[in-house]
Amino acid sequence: MRKNMKQMFAGVLAATMMLSLTACGGSSTATTTAAAGSAASTTAAGTETKAAAQAAPAADQEKVVKIAYTSDPGSLGTFDEGSSSGRWTVLAYTYENLLYMGSDGQYYGILAKDWKRNEEESTPTNVVWDVEIYDYIKDTAGNNITADDVVFSFNECLENGKGNQHTALTGALVSIEKTGDYSVKITCNSEAAGEIENMMQQVMIVSEKAYKESGDCMRSMPIATGPYKVDEWVTGSSLKLVKNEDYWQKEELRVESQMQNVDRIEYYFVTESSQIAIGLETGLYDVATSLNYTNASRFMEGGESSANFTVKEERDKYIQQMWVNRSAELRSFRRTRSIPRERGIPLPAVS
Repeated sequence: MRKNMKQMFAGVLAATMMLSLTACGGSSTATTTAAAGSAASTTAAGTETKAAAQAAPAADQEKVVKIAYTSDPGSLGTFDEGSSSGRWTVLAYTYENLLYMGSDGQYYGILAKDWKRNEEESTPTNVVWDVEIYDYIKDTAGNNITADDVVFSFNECLENGKGNQHTALTGALVSIEKTGDYSVKITCNSEAAGEIENMMQQVMIVSEKAYKESGDCMRSMPIATGPYKVDEWVTGSSLKLVKNEDYWQKEELRVESQMQNVDRIEYYFVTESSQIAIGLETGLYDVATSLNYTNASRFMEGGESSANFTVKEERDKYIQQMWVNRSAELRSFRRTRSIPRERGIPLPAVS
C-alpha cells in the first residue's frame, strides 16, 4: 500500500500474494535516527509497539521510506538455508547478481558487462556461456570483484545448496571456470529457454576475501556490492538500510534494481495486521506489503482511509497441494503450501 504523491516504483515487484499500500504525505522529508551501538546488532527485541516507537520522524534532510513488514530476515547470509520473505527482500538491496530481469521481461546486466552463448564449445548435452563482468566493481569494504569471486560465489551457492532451496538456483550447473581476470565460462546441462540467464540472475556474488573474513558467512553484516548497505539490525524489531555512497556503477549504466531513490530504507517487523493498518493511518509507516482483507478494505475504494492511500493488488501465486496417505494402517490427508521466493518489494521514488 503506498502513498499518493509524486512516487514511482523502481525495482522488481516479485513479492507474492500481496496487497501493498503506501500512504500520502511527508515521507520525502521524514527520517529515523539510527540507534547507537553496533550496526550489526542482533539483540533480541521487539514487539509491534517497540517497532512503531522507533519509527518516529527526526531530521528533514534525508529521503526515507518506512516499511511495515511481517517477517524478520533471521539471517543476512546469501548462501544460508531458509526462505524467509523478510530475508530475501533485504538481500535484494544489498547483494547483486550477474543479470537482472526488468519489468519488461528483458535481461539486463548488473555485474555482467557482456554475456553470450559459446556455440563452438556447446554440445548436445552441455551448453556453454561466456560472461564478462565490469572491471571496476567494488563492494562496501572496497574489495574489487573479479572472476575468482564469481567462481567462488557460484560454487559456494552450489555447495551450500545441497538439500535446500539453493539447489534450484544452480541445479543445471555443470561447471564454472575463470577465463580471464574479469571473465568466466559457465557450463550448464540444460538447454531450456532462460535456464542459464535465470541462474545468473539468482546467484548472488560476493568477495571471497570478505566472505571468509566475516567469520559468520555474512549472516549478521553483508559486505556486498548493492546500492544499499545494512546500517542497523535489531532482531525481531527493525532493520535499516542506508544508501551506499560509494556505489560502484556509473549512474548512466544503472538498471532498475540499481536505483537509489531514497537515502534510507527502514523495515519495521510487525506481525499483527491491525497494528500495521493503524501505523499506516497514523504515519508511522509509508508502505505495507501484506494486510488481511479486513484491514486492507479500510484503504480500498470506499474505505474510511481510501482518500490517502493507493492499494496495489497482486495475483495470488501460492501453490496449494493435497496428498493422500494410502497406508493401510492410517488414512489421512496432508495439506502443504509451497511459497515462491521473494526477490524484493518495489521501492518508491521520493521526489
